[in-house]
Amino acid sequence: MVYHTLLKRQLRRIGLGEDQAPTLEQWQELLKRIDKVYQESDQERYLNKIANEVSSRETTELNLKLESAQQIAHLGYWYYDRETGSITWSKEMYNLYNCDPAQPIPSFDELLNRFSEEDRNILKSLIDYAWMMGEDYELEAKIKNDLNDKDRWFYFAGHAHVTMDNKPRRYLSGIAMDITKRKESEDELHKLNLQLAASARKAGMAEIATGVLHNIGNILNSVNISAELIKRSIQELDIDNISTAIKMIHENLPIQKNYLTEDPKGKLIPAYLLESKKIMEINYGIVNKEIARLNEKITHIKEIVSIQNTFSGVSKMIEEVSLSEVINAAVMVVEDTLKKNGIQLEKNYDSSLAIQTDKNKIMQILLNLLQNAKDALIVVDPTLIKKISISSKINPNKKDIEISITDTGLGISADNLTKVFSFGFTTKLKGHGFGLHSSALLAKELGGELHVESEGIGHGSTFTLTLPMNSIADRSEMYERSI
Repeated sequence: MVYHTLLKRQLRRIGLGEDQAPTLEQWQELLKRIDKVYQESDQERYLNKIANEVSSRETTELNLKLESAQQIAHLGYWYYDRETGSITWSKEMYNLYNCDPAQPIPSFDELLNRFSEEDRNILKSLIDYAWMMGEDYELEAKIKNDLNDKDRWFYFAGHAHVTMDNKPRRYLSGIAMDITKRKESEDELHKLNLQLAASARKAGMAEIATGVLHNIGNILNSVNISAELIKRSIQELDIDNISTAIKMIHENLPIQKNYLTEDPKGKLIPAYLLESKKIMEINYGIVNKEIARLNEKITHIKEIVSIQNTFSGVSKMIEEVSLSEVINAAVMVVEDTLKKNGIQLEKNYDSSLAIQTDKNKIMQILLNLLQNAKDALIVVDPTLIKKISISSKINPNKKDIEISITDTGLGISADNLTKVFSFGFTTKLKGHGFGLHSSALLAKELGGELHVESEGIGHGSTFTLTLPMNSIADRSEMYERSI
C-alpha cells in the first residue's frame, strides 16, 4: 500500500496518469525519482537506527549516573499503588532497607513494621491524607533493617498522582533518604550547645561571684577605716594618765582635805579630768558612730552573701516573683561599687509588678547588666555625669514586662550592636564575652528576650529584658529541646 501510493505520487510529478504508458524518457525519470526516494528512505532508516542506538546508550549512561548519584546521596525513589498493593523501588531503595534485589519487595505492612508504633501511626495518617486529598507529605523517622537491630534515621517525602486513562487511578510516589549521619551530627551539636550554654552560665555566675567579692571588698575597706578610727579614738582616751590622777586623789585626799584646792599638783587634777571628760565624750561619739557603721557594713556583707547564696544555685522553679525585690537585691550587690566610682543610680520601677518566672535567672541577668553598665561608666571622662537608670513597665499588649537598664557610659558602635550577645565577643581588655551571651540564653529560657540600643560611641546604651507575665511551663526545658 505504501509503495503503491509512492508510485502514484511520482507518476503525477512527471505528468502521467495511472492508465497512461510512459515514454522511454519518462521511464528513466520515474526510475530516477523512485531510486532517490528509496535512498532517502534508507538514509532516514539508518539515521533513525543510529539515533535510537545513541538514545539507548545515553539513557543507559544517564540511568547509571542516576543510580550512582542515588547511592552517593543514600536516596532512593519508590512508587506505591494502594489499590493493587504493588510497590516499585529504585535500586538504592534495596540498599537503604538492606533487602536482596533478587527477592520480592516487602509488602506495605512489612515495611510499616520496621517503624516504631508512634511513627507507624503518623505515617499511616499521612498516607491516608495524601491518598484522599492529594496532598504531599514529609516525615523523619527511625526504622530497623533486616540485618541488625541498629536504628537508622530516614527522611520520607510522598506525592499523590492521578492518572486519567480509561478510568481515574491514584498512586503515590516519593523518596526515602538515609539521614542518620545528619541526625547524629545534630545530636552531637545539641550536646555541644548544652555544654556551651552550661559553660556560659558558669562563666556568668563566676563573673557575678567576682562582682560580689569585689563589692564585699569595698565594704571591708569601709570596715577597716571604721575599725582604725575606733582604735585611734580609744588610744586618745589616755586611760593611764586618768588612772594616775584617780590614784593620786585616793592617796592624798584622806590625809589632806584641801588637796584638790591647795596642793599644786592636786589643783591640776580637776581641770585635767574635765578636759579628759570632753575628749572621752568626743571619742565616745566617734566610737558609737563607727560601731553603727560597722554594724551596717557587716549587715550589708551578710545580705550580699545571702543574696549570692540564694541566687547562685541552678533553679528551674517557676514561682510568683516581685520584680522590685529582685531588682533591689541586684542593686544591693553593686551599690557600694557604684558609690565608690561616683555613679548615680536612678530607680523608676513599679513595686507592685509581679510575674510567674524563675527569680534566680532574672537575678543573674540583672547583675550582668548592672556590672556591664558600671564598667561602661568607669572608662568615661570623670567630669561627665555618670548615671545608671533602672525602669520597668508593662507592654501595651498587657502580656509582657520590660526591665530597662540605661547608662550614660561608653556606648556601643553600630557594628558591634549585632555582636554583643555572641559567645566570646567582648570589647573589654580583661573580658571573656560570657556575661551577655549567658544573659541572652537565660532570657530565652524564661520565654523572653534581651536586646540593646545605642546611638554609638559616647552616647551610652540601654539593655532591655522582656519577660512574659505568666509562665505555665518550665521554659528552660523547652529551650534546651529547641537548641
